[in-house]
This record gives sequence, C-alpha cells and structure tokens, in this order.
Amino acid sequence: MLTIAGSGINLYSLAEVIEKVQCSEFDCLVTDINFDTPENRKLLPANLEVNFLPFKEIRLFIKEKYLQNKKILYVVTGSPIFYSATKEILRYLENEIPEFDSNRVNVLPAESSKDYILRKLNIPESEVTALSLHGRDFLDLTKFLTTKYTFLLCDEHSLQKIADDTRFIQDDLIFYIGSKLGSDDERITKFDLHKATKEMSLEEIKQALVPYVLLIERKYDISQTFSNNEDFETNAGMLTKTDKRAITIQSLELQPNLLMWDIGAGSGSVSIDAYKIFKIRSLLFEKN
Repeated sequence: MLTIAGSGINLYSLAEVIEKVQCSEFDCLVTDINFDTPENRKLLPANLEVNFLPFKEIRLFIKEKYLQNKKILYVVTGSPIFYSATKEILRYLENEIPEFDSNRVNVLPAESSKDYILRKLNIPESEVTALSLHGRDFLDLTKFLTTKYTFLLCDEHSLQKIADDTRFIQDDLIFYIGSKLGSDDERITKFDLHKATKEMSLEEIKQALVPYVLLIERKYDISQTFSNNEDFETNAGMLTKTDKRAITIQSLELQPNLLMWDIGAGSGSVSIDAYKIFKIRSLLFEKN
C-alpha cells in the first residue's frame, strides 16, 4: 500500500504530516533528503523505518517496498497534487510493476505554494495561470502571461530566464516574490526582478531567496479587438490598411512574448499593432 502526503508550506518540516497521519500504521517512511533534520527525526516513531533519499533513489525504494507488500508513506514538499513528484512516481511504478494500480494510491493533499501566496495576497485563483520553471530551460509561452497573474515555481536559475524573456515588456509587469515560504525568514513582496539579476550572483540568489516562487501581474489587456473576417468581406469598397493589418495579425495567432519576424516591415505598423494587443517581441527587416 502506498500513501503520498504533502508536507504543506514550511521549510522541510514533517510536523504537518505527523498531525494528520498515524505513522505507526506504516512500515516505512521515505522522503527527500532535505527533510533529514534533528527536529524531524524527533517527531517520528522509533520503530518506523525512515529513509531520507535523493529522488532517483526514492523511486527504486518505493518499488522494492511495494513488491514486498509494505505499507509505505511517501512525503513530498507542498501539495502532492501540485507540480510534485507524485505524477512521475506513479508513472514509474505503472511501467515497472504490471499489477500496480495508481487508483488505489492514497493521496493526502496539503496547501501548495500557489494556494499559500494567493491567500496571502488576496488574489482569486480564477485570475491565475500556474507554470513551473523548476528544472526546466524554457517557459510554456502558450500559457505565460495569458491571464492577469502568472504563478511560477522556480529554481536558482529561473530569475535570469524570466528576466531574459520579459526584458522588452518589464515596464508592463509587476513581479512578486515568495521566498522561504512558511519559515521565519518568509518574504512575500513586490520584487525588482531585472535589478536583482544584474546585482546578485547565482550564489547570492541561492543564499538569500531559494526556495522561492514568483507571481507576475500583467498590467495590460490582451483581449482581442478584431472583428470576424466576414465583417470585412461585407464592407463596401476596398479594405483599408488598418483592416489588412488587423486580418494579418489575427491570422498569426500570436501569444505574449513570442518573437515575430516582420519581413518587409515598412513603417513597422504591423509590429506596432501586434505589440499593442499581444505584447510580443518583433524583429523588423526592411531593404534600404
């Protein structure tokens, strides 16, 4: 039997898990090596097999114990249903153990970092899109900045990636940082991201901010103001340049922060209109 529980929002503490789970009912507990602290060890029953392991070893450990019919408690940071290792663990077990049924896994949710920071800032969840840059090289631009707020799970390299991707529209954005959430050093505040990336080294970011999340508020509206193509077809006379630009931009299916190459840009009016509506980046080419 496998139970996956979230630790909630704290700095690698098992206290919340201990409050809602009877650890004595399990044969073993496994969790990330960052949870290996004297405080956590004091919370656990002496007769419980406890393992603090790197993620790659956790998968193998759970597989072995599952095949031995052991009752396993796996603790993840935050919530097990929000960008946690849960999905990858279940996929791994399904591939490795033919009889494994993920529907029989007991998942105990907890507050996620997104839930926590939205509660602190009084922001409705309906206005937020959540993405993860943790361990990733690129943003999903089909979702980035598509709602008023974009929540980002981050690692120590994420600040520079976000700074690079928003350098042309930084004045149209408000950045909030949630650093060391749930700890005595918690910090939730507006944040000058571009200034920080210029002034802080990677090591300074690790020491001062990690672990952290970002919330980006979009100050502009990307709702399309185009008419349907049929409206243009019924207009009397020839299409105006403004109409043609609108049809062209509409057909491109642009998203915020995408890079558009404007070949034969002329006065740049297409790029200007595209930026006004979608906040894209443009490279303009025109022969002298």
